Amino acid sequence: MKKFLPKIIAPSLLALSLAGLTSNALAGDEVLEQAQADLKAAQEAKAEWRFIDKAGGGSAQHLSKFMEIAQKKAEEGDTEEAHRLARLISKFSKLGIAQAEKQKDAKPYY
Repeated sequence: MKKFLPKIIAPSLLALSLAGLTSNALAGDEVLEQAQADLKAAQEAKAEWRFIDKAGGGSAQHLSKFMEIAQKKAEEGDTEEAHRLARLISKFSKLGIAQAEKQKDAKPYY
């Protein structure tokens, strides 16, 4: 058993770390373009989330508001902040779509 676990755990950890790297591997405007596409898909699925972040003034804002902020930051030259927001927008857009799919047949339980 002790010899078996490392053979399973090591490849699993490697796969997880590589999966995390691919989301950050997009360069330049590709990050913003991907975030815009993910946001559009979330809006079409009626699954646009709100979240709290310092860039939005510390209050809950829609993802579309954060997209506007990210684009403004990119235009101002603050690409690090723009890319951080874009990655969050992509992540939350995908999570919103997944939640909407999972709960599309949800009914009240009494």
